[in-house]
Amino acid sequence: MREYVKKNDLPASLNKLRTMIIFASRGCVGKCTFCIHDIGPYRGLHIYEPKYFYNEIKLLYQKYSIRNFLIGEELMSPNLNYLGDFVKFMNDDFPDAYYSFPSIAAFVNPDVVKILEKGNCTSIAFGIESGSEKILTMMKKPSNAKQNLNALLAVEKSKINFGLCLMVGHPGENLNTLNETLDLLRKSKINKERNVFYTTPYPGSLLFHWAIRKKIIVNVDDYLMKISDHPASKFTVNLTQYPDFVVHMVRFYLQYNNFHAYTLKDFLAKNPAKIIWRIYNATLIFFKKTVSKFTLILYFRCYREILPLISKTYQPEIEYQDLHCTKPDIDDD
Repeated sequence: MREYVKKNDLPASLNKLRTMIIFASRGCVGKCTFCIHDIGPYRGLHIYEPKYFYNEIKLLYQKYSIRNFLIGEELMSPNLNYLGDFVKFMNDDFPDAYYSFPSIAAFVNPDVVKILEKGNCTSIAFGIESGSEKILTMMKKPSNAKQNLNALLAVEKSKINFGLCLMVGHPGENLNTLNETLDLLRKSKINKERNVFYTTPYPGSLLFHWAIRKKIIVNVDDYLMKISDHPASKFTVNLTQYPDFVVHMVRFYLQYNNFHAYTLKDFLAKNPAKIIWRIYNATLIFFKKTVSKFTLILYFRCYREILPLISKTYQPEIEYQDLHCTKPDIDDD
C-alpha cells in the first residue's frame, strides 16, 4: 500500500503531503459519445454510502497518514446534502486534510462552490470540452454552453483553484465552432492553465463504433494497442475533415492563446523569493515585446490566415448524423 502513496504536483504548501486517490462513486450521469459510461454496467451514477466513504478516508488518514485526497471519478455527487455532509465530516474529523473535487459543468454553481469553500477543497476539476452548442450537442454532453460559462464564472470568483479541460478534433468541428469556444473563454476572463486534449474514441463508446463504421479506425487491434498507454493529450486519430496538422494547430492555439503572458507571472507570484519576482518584473516588458510575444503572435496570425482557407478547401466529407444513434450498428469484432 505504501508504494502507492506519493507526492502530488500541488502548490508548494501542499506538495509535501502524502497523497492518495480515492473514489466516492462510480460512473456518471453523462452519456458523452467519446466515453464508456453509457454502456452496460458502466451506465449511470452509483454513489457510495457515506459511511463506506468515511471509513475509507479514516483508514487512510490514521494508518497511512494521508493528508491529501484526490477524489478520482468524473462526478462525486450532484446532491448538495451529500456534499455538505462530506465537507462537514472532513472539517470535524480530518481538519488538516485536503481534497480535490471532481464534477461536470452542469453541477458547478455558486451553491456548490459556497459549500466547498467551507472546507479544505484545493481544486475543482471539470471539463467544458467546447464552447460550441453544436459540438456539445453532438458530444451528448449533459451541460450546454451557458452552463459551461456559468461554471467557469462561479469558480473564478472563489478562492478554489480549478482545472479547465477542453477537447479538439471532434467530428463536425470547424472554424465557427472553434471561434465559439474562444468567445466563451474570453467571456469567462479565465486566467488559468488549460488542459486541451485530442478527441479520442475509447473502446465501447459510441464514437469508437462510429469511427469503425466510417473506416477511420481500420485495424481495431492496432488501435487498441496504440491507446492502451496513450493519454488523450497525445494525438491518436483524426476524426475531422481537416489534415492532421490543422488539428495540432487548433490544440496549440487553444492551449496557449492569452496564456503565455501570465503563466510565469502566476508561478513567480507564489514564490517567496521576492528577488526573483523583481527580476521578472524588470524583464517582463522586454520579453513580451520581443521573443515570446513575437513568436506566439506570429503563429496565431498564421493560424487566422491559414485555417479559413483550409476550411474552404476541405469540405465536410463525413456524415455525422448517426452519432446520435443510441446503439452502434456494428459487430463487436
